[in-house]
Amino acid sequence: MLVVDIGNSRIKWASVTAGVLSGQGAADYQDETLPAELDAAFKLLHQPTAIAYCSVGASATGKILERWASERWGIAAVRVRAAAEGFGVRCAYARPETLGADRWAALVACRHKHDGAAVVVDCGTAITLDAISEGGEHLGGVIVPGVTLMRRALTTHTDQIPAHHSRSREVLAKSTADGVAAGTLYAAAAAIDRLSQELGAFLPRASARILTGGAADLLRPLMATEFKTEPHLVLYGLAVIGGAIE
Repeated sequence: MLVVDIGNSRIKWASVTAGVLSGQGAADYQDETLPAELDAAFKLLHQPTAIAYCSVGASATGKILERWASERWGIAAVRVRAAAEGFGVRCAYARPETLGADRWAALVACRHKHDGAAVVVDCGTAITLDAISEGGEHLGGVIVPGVTLMRRALTTHTDQIPAHHSRSREVLAKSTADGVAAGTLYAAAAAIDRLSQELGAFLPRASARILTGGAADLLRPLMATEFKTEPHLVLYGLAVIGGAIE
């Protein structure tokens, strides 16, 4: 099985053989370039027998993958959506279909890989935090802007902040670009620290803290909370939902 996570700005994928993820990759994309990105990403893969994917973007983005898979491989790519209950997880949302499918997949993966309650944090374009109980009940969660969105908001709505950014973490910044870089990193890290504490208050004291997403490695050193990093949590969850991992 090929599992694919289409985010707001990046596409991530992995192959699943005998219950093991391999060949993980990621690439930036835009809708108009997605077919070319898929050509480049999958040209060396053995043709899969099935494809499971999630997409947090517009439905048109998923349709691009579905059309590509049908034309190149003659395979129907199956879109994963959140459900009221499944794979040991019960969704907190009154309308489960409105929960992001990536969040659902991450919760399913957490339930499959870890015993007990947990706070699951996904650091993507948006940062999501979800609490799951020891019995598999999704208690709910929050969404905050990720580092990229924070920086975009600053550059879009001000005149004096440059559109380019540095990689600085120095809080005594000596330039506007460095100040934006460090400020947004620490803002994201502080939000995760505080919100994971707030969500954790509804869970047993020894509950796990799990971190995933493209910005996880960037933010983890700045946080006081101790997390276990699971870089491919969403892809693992897609594989469970797709039946490639039991």
